[in-house]
Amino acid sequence: MKKNNIISRLRFKLIAVSMAVTLVILGLIVGGINFINYKKIIDNADRTIDYLAEHYNKEEFKHRPPDRDEEGHFDPFDEGISPEVKFESRYFVVSFDSKENVVLNDTGNIFSVSEEDSSKYAKIIYKGNSDKGFYKDFRYMKLTLNGYNSVLCLDCFNSLSNTRYFLFVSLAASFVGWITVFAVVLAFSGKIIAPVSKSYEKQKRFITDAGHEIKTPLAIIEADIGVMEINGEENEWLSDIKTQVRRLTRLTNALIHLSKLDEGKDSLKFTDFSISELAAETANSFSGLAKVNGKKLTAKVEPKLTLNGDIEGIRELLNIIFDNAIKYSAGEGNINFELKKKNGHIIIEASNLTENLTKENAEYLFDRFYRADASRNSETGGHGIGLSMAKAIVEGHGGKIGAEVTEGGIIKIKIVL
Repeated sequence: MKKNNIISRLRFKLIAVSMAVTLVILGLIVGGINFINYKKIIDNADRTIDYLAEHYNKEEFKHRPPDRDEEGHFDPFDEGISPEVKFESRYFVVSFDSKENVVLNDTGNIFSVSEEDSSKYAKIIYKGNSDKGFYKDFRYMKLTLNGYNSVLCLDCFNSLSNTRYFLFVSLAASFVGWITVFAVVLAFSGKIIAPVSKSYEKQKRFITDAGHEIKTPLAIIEADIGVMEINGEENEWLSDIKTQVRRLTRLTNALIHLSKLDEGKDSLKFTDFSISELAAETANSFSGLAKVNGKKLTAKVEPKLTLNGDIEGIRELLNIIFDNAIKYSAGEGNINFELKKKNGHIIIEASNLTENLTKENAEYLFDRFYRADASRNSETGGHGIGLSMAKAIVEGHGGKIGAEVTEGGIIKIKIVL
């Protein structure tokens, strides 16, 4: 037997939320680590460029190794800068005059870049808007050397290659970890929601069993009342008892029907039928009731629309929509109903003027036994489960149902099938 839709949706949400949280956490970790790594490369490169620029014209910088201290150790040229930086750094310098002509093209500290390429790169960088940044695998900085506007480019190929490789490895490891977590959550999600599933099944079974148990004594009470009325014992108390018994019977039948609807498509019989004809027929049957209640029902039905669904379920859906609109519309307002097709979907819309209903509590209308105005429901004989049944029918057809309240107090029920 097909799993209950509600339990399946609950399991899907559990898996989706778990994987989304895992993805966010992994993204933050991987992103944070790689950002710090990349920022470290930029900081080191900028400090190296500053150091190279500061010592660029010093003869001792070019020809003499760093001095050793009394213990034979090298003294760093600058705090945090290796004394080997001038020997291990690959860079070139290009200077320009006021007319942007190249007056210096120093490629003596790099082998992989020719003077032609260095001049080309420097001109592109010089004409750009940024004073520092990356061009290809070079970290560049615009500065002034010997009174000329210059560009110093530091080769960061090795550092950037390592960073890219680390990024690839961290992403691959995160993906493997995410897939592993998904497999674990998928394997254990059934066990996690098993208590909820059992509780839900017990609840449904209780409603069904209790409903059938209650129906029998209610039928006996109603039959006994009928016998008493035949024997001439009719009075207002018997009439009240009869009314309440019928109301309780309707509630019991509704609860049993709703429990079956919760089973989803397995409890529905799908066939192709004309929903246009069904909607027009239902609207006509309720137009008289609306008129008796001092209301005007206006139905706009697009012809020749068909639907693959449970015809009795859709009939019940339409009955609920019309019945609620007539019962709970305020004053002598109009009730508007429309059936149309849009973007390949069947759209059902019903609207009417309402009282004691706000935008905030509109979202609770489809909850079982929710009543925005309990006293009004008692007067109309409502139980607060009509729209819950409508929602179950719509979801059983794979559709969506929602409600919104406008500033003018108009409630609109919209169904998409």
